[in-house]
Amino acid sequence: MFNIKHVTAMTFNLRMDTEEDGDNAWPYRKNAVIQMIQNHQPTVLGTQEGLHHMVEFLSSSLTDYAQIGEGREGGQNGEYSALFYKKDQLNLIDQGQFWLSETSDIPNSVSWKSACPRICTWGKFTFVDNPNEKIAVLNTHLDHISQLAREKGMDLIGSHIDAFIKQDIPVVLMGDFNCEPNNAAIQSIQELGLQVLPQESGRTFHGFHGGTEGEPIDYICASKEFTQSTTVINRQTFEQKYPSDHYPVVSQLVFTL
Repeated sequence: MFNIKHVTAMTFNLRMDTEEDGDNAWPYRKNAVIQMIQNHQPTVLGTQEGLHHMVEFLSSSLTDYAQIGEGREGGQNGEYSALFYKKDQLNLIDQGQFWLSETSDIPNSVSWKSACPRICTWGKFTFVDNPNEKIAVLNTHLDHISQLAREKGMDLIGSHIDAFIKQDIPVVLMGDFNCEPNNAAIQSIQELGLQVLPQESGRTFHGFHGGTEGEPIDYICASKEFTQSTTVINRQTFEQKYPSDHYPVVSQLVFTL
């Protein structure tokens, strides 16, 4: 008999903590971020742009979750592409982080005209109620300036994904890819057989202005073992304020064991 499981994946660019955001600065919206996450109860959550104190706040507030990943400048320094997972649903069996560079094991390394260091955080898990079944989850934030860095970075991520696929481990990749759906960086992931969500139109970056016009740059990608049930771009406000300058993307993925 098949065991049908539902995995909720959520990617959320938090917008870094900077005073220049004024009334939209992190201290004024951090509770809304927590509320947004709790409303969806994701199995796995990938965040981008979180500085150490921001990630610590999420960790202390989201007590049902554990977190992996470090800053892109090494240790607690720089922005995280943090990965959170529900402790009552998943067991972490392996983890890692690599830099999107020609020296991917060196913290703070930069290649391909990237404007800053870029990283990918990954975890390999078993299900708490079915420890023989594994999934791999990766979270990244591609460069916002260099197309070469986006393509080369995604190629590097793709090599890691391909290794999981060859082990018959289902894969979820999510993050802020800083490019629209027709970009070559995304096409390379599709060539590995991953579906790219959302498939609906509408922007995910809005700069605290809201709106829907445009294309997404935040995505959830899932290997063939997963089927899409529902994917949403959540454009909710809290007390007339947006939790971030990006909308989170949430996918309900059906996984047959």
